[in-house]
Amino acid sequence: MARNAFPAHLRKELRKFYFTSWAPEPDNDAEFFDELPTWLRIKTSADLLSTSPLLGGMLSEGSDKILTREQREVVLRILAAFSLPTHLSPTHVLCKPGDQAQHVYLLEEGELLMLVPGLREPTVVSAPAIVGLGALLASDVEQCRTRSTTLIAATSCMVWKVDAGGMRRQLNNKVPEALLYFMRQFASQLRNMLAHANAQPLKPPALQALIARCEASLAALAELEPLQVQQVENFKKMAEESAAAGKYSRTSMALSSSLSVSQIDEENQTHVEEVLERRHEIVQEAREKAQEGEQGVAAKQGDVAFLM
Repeated sequence: MARNAFPAHLRKELRKFYFTSWAPEPDNDAEFFDELPTWLRIKTSADLLSTSPLLGGMLSEGSDKILTREQREVVLRILAAFSLPTHLSPTHVLCKPGDQAQHVYLLEEGELLMLVPGLREPTVVSAPAIVGLGALLASDVEQCRTRSTTLIAATSCMVWKVDAGGMRRQLNNKVPEALLYFMRQFASQLRNMLAHANAQPLKPPALQALIARCEASLAALAELEPLQVQQVENFKKMAEESAAAGKYSRTSMALSSSLSVSQIDEENQTHVEEVLERRHEIVQEAREKAQEGEQGVAAKQGDVAFLM
């Protein structure tokens, strides 16, 4: 815990959880996060990601042309909800051609080797980097449903594995601008790979297949981008109309233009989880004060009754 430099309030909550559950702090970060309750795992992940250089300019203060401050916070919470940190040892194979594309990889520390079929020299990917963005489009682009390259840890690496399906759904429903940003980033990566492949004097069958795959993916992205741009415009229009009518809260305006009962229920569930989280904190604080013989427990119990 100390090496991650969590803020004092978060260290207190983490210690409180492990103390009350009679569990020692694990040495492995993946085990550490697996044992945390969902609300605490998301808060911990959000804190780590907020100070990480991973997300580059998109989540930085100077990125207002891409996302507003509120939108950056929503993206951060989405990533935190669907991410799990993993430490990789050198030579660990993260993925290989043919594997199902289920995760986006956020490389925070270390270096990965990308082995491209048909190319003799591997490509070195250094942190901070976002790899595997094609997984976000697996439901729309056939070529993105499986991996086309091999990723191997060249050094010890810190990688965040993000569930691509959950990330894509939440971004499209709440911050479609961010999904459009990632789509364009992926298209740029494909164009760079295609240019490098076409520059090779010899093109064995494996490389020719990769070139065809890149071209097909880019063609599919070219068709998807106008639809996503329209989704962004619809989202903005709905937010403006909702704000003018005063019908929805700020949280409600984070929903997409295709507003549905299930999406409203999802937002309500988020609110309930936040209330339960606060109630849990109050109960724990009251118990601690009771054990220490301090005053004010009755007031805390009143707060609990209110939250229930």
